[in-house]
Formats: sequence, C-alpha cells, structure tokens
Amino acid sequence: SLSLPIANAAKGVLAPLGNLSISGDVELNRLSDFGTLWTLGSTLNWTPVKPLRFLVSYTHEQGAPGVQQLGGPLVVTPNVTVFDYVRGASVQVTQISGGNPLLTRDQRNVLKAGVNLKPFKDTDFTVSADYVRSNLSGSATSFPSPTAEIEAAFPDRFVRDADGNLVSIDTRPVNFAENRSQQLRIG
Repeated sequence: SLSLPIANAAKGVLAPLGNLSISGDVELNRLSDFGTLWTLGSTLNWTPVKPLRFLVSYTHEQGAPGVQQLGGPLVVTPNVTVFDYVRGASVQVTQISGGNPLLTRDQRNVLKAGVNLKPFKDTDFTVSADYVRSNLSGSATSFPSPTAEIEAAFPDRFVRDADGNLVSIDTRPVNFAENRSQQLRIG
C-alpha cells in the first residue's frame, strides 16, 4: 500500500484545494491448488472544505472458486425426481453433482463514489450519498434450477434420449459470464 498526500490546508500545501490524498494498493495471493490471484486498488480522498468530503475508490480483484466448488468429489445419483420444464412433467433422472475442476478465476471491478456533508458543526447530523457499480465476470456459482431457459443456456448439462425424455442433469458449479449491479444510497 502507498498513500500520497497531495494537498493539506492546515499545513499550507496547495491550501485552496483543501485536503487531498490518493492511495493505492497491490496484493498478490498464491493458492497452491489454483494459482496466483491479484488485487489492485486506488482511492481518492478529498475534503475541499471542512464539512464536505468526497471519496472515490476503484478495485480490480481476482477470486478463486471455493474448495468444494472446485475439488468436491464427483457424485452420480440415479432416480432423482426433477420437473422437466420442456415436457411439463416430473421425471426420474441421473443427477451428476460435486466439484468442477474446470472452473476459472473471477474478475471483480468495483467503483465506489461517495459524498458526506456535515452542515452543522456542533450537531451529529450528516447527509451522505454513495454510488457503487460492480461488474463481476466469471463468478463460480451453484448450477441454477433446471428450467427450460437454463437448459437452453447450458445444453451440454442436460441429456435427453432419442424420444426427448430427460435422462440426466449435470448440476456441478458453473462460471457465469457476467453479473452487473449498480446501487445508489442516500441517507
């Protein structure tokens, strides 16, 4: 981690800017059964005047699947009852579960921006607004419920016989392409 003060009003350094600092950090994790994962982050902290503060941060992080998601034992269970949404009936299938050694690392990009205003010097009253935008790609997650839409998205996970009867479902964890979210909180 490294923090760099840019302006400091109390010490007369670029005083018109108020207090301004930037920081950055780098983290490296080596997982014996998975490989190397990186985290990079930076933060801008600015107080132009005493009751007003802005904070902006950005993080890029890589994550590994869980131990059970990656290396859990393969389990093949016959005669599991599931609802076949394509045919509209309950059927008995062979369910494949356990870990999935083909799971990959995920990439998380998070931008946070916030502002705090404390308008009254002697009163514990603060107005704040925070915005968070997250983009998660390649996240390892449990296989979703086997609907017709899920079968269309993961056709290799569903096996049907020549008559179109569902005979097997592979419910091991998968990597999702992308998950995005945005949040604005005011208080």
